[in-house]
Amino acid sequence: MNSKTLLLLNMKYLTFSRNLPVSSLLVLITKMKQKFSIVLLLFLSLNLFADEGLWIPALLEKYNIQDMQDKGFKLTAEDIYSINQASLKDAVVIFGRGCTGELVSGQGLLLTNHHCGYSSIQSLSSVENDYLTNGYWAMSKTEELPVAGLSVRFLVRIEDVTSAILKGTSNEANETTNEDIIQSNIELVRNEAVDGTNYSAIIRPFYYGDEYYMFVYEEYTDVRLVGAPPSSIGNFGQDTDNWVWPRHTGDFSVFRIYADINNKPANYSPDNVPYVPKKFLPVSLNGIKENDFTMVLGYPGRTEEYLTSDGMRILSEIKYPATVSLRGKRLGIIYNYMKSSDSVRIQYASKYRRISNYWKKYQGINRGLKNANAIENKIEKEKLFSDWVKAEPARINEYGEVLPDLHNLYAEQKDYALVDEYLKEAFLATELLNFAGKVNSFFISGVRLSDEEKVEAKNEFKNEIALFYKDYYQPIDRDIFIEMLNSFRTDVNPVFHPDIYKLIDRKYKKDISRFVDKVFAKTIFSSEKEILELLISYPENESKILNSLSKDPLMMVFES
Repeated sequence: MNSKTLLLLNMKYLTFSRNLPVSSLLVLITKMKQKFSIVLLLFLSLNLFADEGLWIPALLEKYNIQDMQDKGFKLTAEDIYSINQASLKDAVVIFGRGCTGELVSGQGLLLTNHHCGYSSIQSLSSVENDYLTNGYWAMSKTEELPVAGLSVRFLVRIEDVTSAILKGTSNEANETTNEDIIQSNIELVRNEAVDGTNYSAIIRPFYYGDEYYMFVYEEYTDVRLVGAPPSSIGNFGQDTDNWVWPRHTGDFSVFRIYADINNKPANYSPDNVPYVPKKFLPVSLNGIKENDFTMVLGYPGRTEEYLTSDGMRILSEIKYPATVSLRGKRLGIIYNYMKSSDSVRIQYASKYRRISNYWKKYQGINRGLKNANAIENKIEKEKLFSDWVKAEPARINEYGEVLPDLHNLYAEQKDYALVDEYLKEAFLATELLNFAGKVNSFFISGVRLSDEEKVEAKNEFKNEIALFYKDYYQPIDRDIFIEMLNSFRTDVNPVFHPDIYKLIDRKYKKDISRFVDKVFAKTIFSSEKEILELLISYPENESKILNSLSKDPLMMVFES
C-alpha cells in the first residue's frame, strides 16, 4: 500500500495519529476523574480523550509541556527524558518480550504486572513447587530465583533518523525499490549506532513511514523472581474478568535485576550483585485524590484506531472472528489436558493464558465497535473528508483519489484477509511446526557466521532447545495440529490451500489424523535427544544437517 496515500489520509482527514510501534516509550497524561486504589498503571494500548496526550518522550519539548504543568505536573521535559542526566526513562524498562516494568529501589527491585511475570513464574514452577497456585516470596536475596531467558531493556536514547533512512528514496521510484533502500539504510544505521558497544538498536517507522526513530537499548539478562501473589489473587477473575474494567485483581509481581561488579549487564552468576539504577520511582503512601495530575510512562503496542471504515470492517468481520474461533478451539483442547494433569497444567499455564488473552480481547473489541457504531462513524468522517476535498480544486488534484484508492486496495486485500489470519492462527499454531522452522532458520543463518560465532550461537541455542521441550506435551500439539488442519481445509477457499493437502488427499485418503500421526512419528523434531545430537555435529557437518532437515516430513509441511 502506498505510504504517502496512508499518510495523507491520516494527517488530513482523520485525527493526527502517531503510528505507534511496539517498543516505543510513550507518555500518557490525563486528569483523574475519579478515585482509584491503583498506584501504578501498566498499559499496552490506549484509547484517548480530547484532554489527553500520547507523546514520544524525546519530543516532549515540541509538545505543549506547559499544558501538562498547568494541570499540576511539577516536572520538566528533561525530568522525563534526558540523555545527559538521570530521568524517568531510566526507571522504566521493557520487561521480557514487551511488557512495562519500573524500578522502585536503589537495589534493582522491579515491579511489573502479574500477567507480565506469569511465564517466568510458570517456568520456575513444578508439581512440587507450584508457585503459580501458591505464589512465592523470597525472604532474602539468596532466595531470589533466576529466570532463564528473561531480560529487561533500558532505553539509552531515542534518535530521529528519518533523513538517513530515507536517503536515496524518491517519489519517482517504485515501492519495492524504495523499500529495499530503506531496509538497507536501516541495517547500516542500526549497526553504526551500536558498533563497539553492548547496546542493541531498533528502528521503527512513525506516521506511516514518513518519519523513522531509532531506539537504543541496554539489556540485562540476570533477572530474578522476588515475589508474586498466588494466581487466585494475581489472576483473580481469569478470562471472565480479563479486559474488563473495573477489574479487582492483584495484578503485580516483583523481580530484581542483577549486574556484574561494574553495574554492567552479565549472564547469571552467583557473584552478580543487585543493579544500581540511575533513577528509581519512590513509592508514596500519601494516597491520591480526585483531579490529581496523572502521567503514565510505558511501552504500548500498536494502534489500529485510525483505519478507514473498509479496514475496520475487515478486522471486525473477518480477522477478529477468525482469531476468536480458532483460539477458542485451541483453548478447549489445552484445557481438557490441563485439568487432567497437574504437570501438564503447569507446563501449559502460560501458553493457555497467552492464547486466551487475545481470544478475549478481540471479542471485547468487536462488541465495543458494534456498540459504538464505529464503522458508521468512520463513514461519516470519510464523508466530511470528501466534502473538504471537493471544496477546492487544488485539494481534488492532491487528495481526490485517496479514499477511492484505499477502498480499492482494501477490496483486493479482503480476499486474502482470512487466509492471512488462518496461516497465523491455524496452520502455524502447531508448536512443533514452529519449532522446526526455528531450528531450520538457526542452521541456515549460521552459514553467514564465523566458526567462533557458530560455536557461541550453538551454546546459546542449546538453552532454547531445553526450554522448548521442558514445556512441550505432544498429545496436545497433535490434537491442535489435527483440529487446525481441518479448520483450514473447511474454512479457507481451496485456491489458497497449501500443497500439503494434495499429499493428504492422495496418500492418506483425506485422513488428516493419519497424516499427523505419521509426521509426528517420523520427524526428528519429536525427539529432544535427536535435535541435540544434530547440534553436536554442528558446525562440522553443516551442509549434511541442512540437507537432512530439508527432507524431514515436518519441515516439508512448514515449507509447503
